[in-house]
Amino acid sequence: MGISLQPNYVIYTLLLILILSVNGQQQYLNNQQLNCDQSNGSVSKAKGYYCDGIQRSCASFLTFRSRPPHYDSPETIATLLGSDATKIASINNVSTTTTYNKLDADKIVIVPITCSCWGSLYQHVAPYKVNAGDSYFIIANNTYQGLTTCQALDGQNFYNSESLQVGAQISVPLRCACPSQNQMANDHVAFLLSYIVTWGDSVSSIAQVFGAHVQSILAANNLTEDDLIFPFAPLLIPMKSESCLENPANLLCSCPNGQYAYELEDGRICASQDKNSEAFPLKLVTVLG
Repeated sequence: MGISLQPNYVIYTLLLILILSVNGQQQYLNNQQLNCDQSNGSVSKAKGYYCDGIQRSCASFLTFRSRPPHYDSPETIATLLGSDATKIASINNVSTTTTYNKLDADKIVIVPITCSCWGSLYQHVAPYKVNAGDSYFIIANNTYQGLTTCQALDGQNFYNSESLQVGAQISVPLRCACPSQNQMANDHVAFLLSYIVTWGDSVSSIAQVFGAHVQSILAANNLTEDDLIFPFAPLLIPMKSESCLENPANLLCSCPNGQYAYELEDGRICASQDKNSEAFPLKLVTVLG
């Protein structure tokens, strides 16, 4: 039996997607990730960010906090998030050798991914093997630290949370987004970084870490200065190509020419790095300009 959609609902959904694509605003989760009820069957903001129709795929970044003993090396984090260990090691200025270079607990790790449209939502899909005691809520908020949601996991997989079996392989849709046409043209946004909020964070403290502007973060997430942000709810951080010039000590700066670097498929990279400089804790090796 088919589902009958009211005309007003269809019009509202189309208008919402159009507004998001023009303004580059995505809806903040606002703790909806804690409610795993899917009884309404709708494609909610808890399942992912809407595709804006301009970029169907783009380079993007996630943040992940290292968690010994399971996820504390480039290899283990890359396996969990469907990324590349060598690139994670290069970006975060660590060695790929796990025996002598375990990451400190709770260290923020920048993870490069490819973000793509799947249906109407942006996501990066990573494979995951179910462990004993897992549920979609635990996988989303504990294992993946809020980079996905129980609602997204339920919508992506054939299993329901109660019937997960140890060893079963599931797909994990990680939250990401590509800059809108407006963000690229008017705000010079190079890419969007998905940052997982933790206790004690504020928009201003996050902006300072990444050399971003408070107002641009608020606008990208459709927030106001009076809105609260919550742990396990990701924020999109718009990273501008000129941010390195304005704040050369920010977390992602590495190129001497003041632009972010990300290795493209055609092999283009930024100007040679100053390996003797300690001003840049991360080494992004990739051109976005």
